[in-house]
Amino acid sequence: MRPAAVLVGLLGTSALVTSACGAPGDDTVTVLAASSLSVVLPEVEALLEAQDPTTDIEIAYAGSSTILQQVDAGAGVDAVVLASEDLVDRLDTALVTGDPVLVAANSLAVVTPADNPAGVSALRDLARDDLTLVLCAPQVPCGASAAVMLERAGISPAVASYEPDVVSTLRRVSGGEADVGVVYVTDALDNPDVATVAVPPELDVTTRYPAVALGDSAAGEHLVAALVSAEVQRLFAAAGFAAP
Repeated sequence: MRPAAVLVGLLGTSALVTSACGAPGDDTVTVLAASSLSVVLPEVEALLEAQDPTTDIEIAYAGSSTILQQVDAGAGVDAVVLASEDLVDRLDTALVTGDPVLVAANSLAVVTPADNPAGVSALRDLARDDLTLVLCAPQVPCGASAAVMLERAGISPAVASYEPDVVSTLRRVSGGEADVGVVYVTDALDNPDVATVAVPPELDVTTRYPAVALGDSAAGEHLVAALVSAEVQRLFAAAGFAAP
């Protein structure tokens, strides 16, 4: 077993760890997942552990680029779920077991604090120089997607802060530290602390999430397969994710 506490140490203090519900045992499955999946994977974890009480699932969340760094550094995990198909190619092929499986898709959302004090009403407002704008770091999938969206819109904004992941970006906006930010639709869904500004469909960028089993772990392969089961896909849909 690789305890959740070990994963916290590997990923740093910004990672959010979901402890497993069942008792630790030989059937522990350890997963590193993109931060934007923290809105749905705890429910997936609970469902899968209820279906098989002998299985203990432990999940740590971080930006996808951080996940790759930790896998390269030797983090012993059974599976990863990334927020970019392109990042799969950066995994050591010697570690990958089986083919990547796309489990969900997401779109971008422009968010403001709930009371929108800066009066942001459209994507074009991000060109204003009086706004405090926060984005995910460019090496993180949500930051790379935001950069593509802004380029499509012909906007070169002044960015006040680049955040390590989408959770941090959302927190800066919801806490009133920023006037506007770019996150995923699922981060803003049913969140009373933020308001959403529409992104024109022709400017939006779709993110797809690949799940990959690592090492010689049958448990990792089973977990990846379970993520595309009908029951789990219903949880993704309820959380606002699109089918991959």
